[in-house]
Amino acid sequence: MNSPLMAALFRVGSPEDSAPYVLRLRHALLGGLEKGTEESSSTELLVPLELREFPLTASDPVSDLNSINLSFVTATGRLLIVVIDTRPMPDAGPTRETSIGLNLLLRIDELALSPDTFLVEVLLKAPGSLYENSPDARLIRLGLTDLDERDLRLPFLELYTLQFALRLFAPDPEGKSATLFFSHAKRDGVPLTTATKDWLRRLKGFETYYDSENLDLSGDIAAQLSTAVASAIVIVFQSDAFDHRFWCQTEVLWAEQHARPVVSVDARWRIAHAPSVISFDSMPGVRIPDGSVVRIYSAALVEALRVELFKARVRIHGATLQSTGVVAIPRSPSILSLHAACKTLRDRRPDGPNSGRQFVVYPNPSLPKLILVAANELAEALCPGCKVVSLDEFRLAI
Repeated sequence: MNSPLMAALFRVGSPEDSAPYVLRLRHALLGGLEKGTEESSSTELLVPLELREFPLTASDPVSDLNSINLSFVTATGRLLIVVIDTRPMPDAGPTRETSIGLNLLLRIDELALSPDTFLVEVLLKAPGSLYENSPDARLIRLGLTDLDERDLRLPFLELYTLQFALRLFAPDPEGKSATLFFSHAKRDGVPLTTATKDWLRRLKGFETYYDSENLDLSGDIAAQLSTAVASAIVIVFQSDAFDHRFWCQTEVLWAEQHARPVVSVDARWRIAHAPSVISFDSMPGVRIPDGSVVRIYSAALVEALRVELFKARVRIHGATLQSTGVVAIPRSPSILSLHAACKTLRDRRPDGPNSGRQFVVYPNPSLPKLILVAANELAEALCPGCKVVSLDEFRLAI
């Protein structure tokens, strides 16, 4: 299987009605906006060949669907499908005969190699909520109520789509979504953090971790926080007090140690800032001067999907190596992440300290030469024979 994830967008009915939604999802899944729109992004998500689009007529979409060759899905182990349906919906809702989503799942199940699949069927003419009414656990339906107010429908659909894409990377694709961990300083970060957390209740299916709600104060606080960070998407509310609070520092460092996705929300109001022991340079940063917390969640889910895709691409390209031979770190190497990766490689070696080729792989582009030399010397000292390489360099090395 050549791709860690493929996505297919199906448009049913009016192109004018579906176009804004398709454009928004294309931008989200490809990691940037097209020329001529808002600011562009260099986030590496899907490549163009991993995103397919199919228009279907409103008069006979099932027949159109049956004529489409779906063999491309056998090139991946994970498939995300979004159906944007602009047809008027009968009161009874879509049935097996009228639902594009159910027909798609039936066709995919008939393939010799059937990938893990999650399907979002968006019914733009259904005024109510359809979230809990799916006859197949792999399918989620959304009506207009699920997409909230008119000006929130595009970003809400983006958030749902990214959330469902991430579920495909979970051990159980039908289980809970990844948890959003809110790291903040109590001294000056509570109002913004709680407002952002509470706002998420407008969306369905998202899991959160907030210390005052989830911590058992009678238990081991460090163990609880470390365990929560180790499997979470960490959202850092970087207020003026944040960098100098012990638990705030520790939560970010745990995330670095466990190679977790981290997004920093710059909530500082001072113009000048003291140095911090935490390096945020390789982590995506978000500002919300307009108060748009949607931007925070979008950045967090995009970063989480980028991390999962990167790790999966490393596994695919390193399939010829023993599973013990490579560790992926999702950002430019820091001292902490490189130390953790080399320790993992050293502990994995089955036949002595110098057996086999071993790599620490980080995302493109390649590090500047001075930093790369230093990283490789540190890796060699920690794990003799280990090489620190970018993803492209890793592809060439094996």
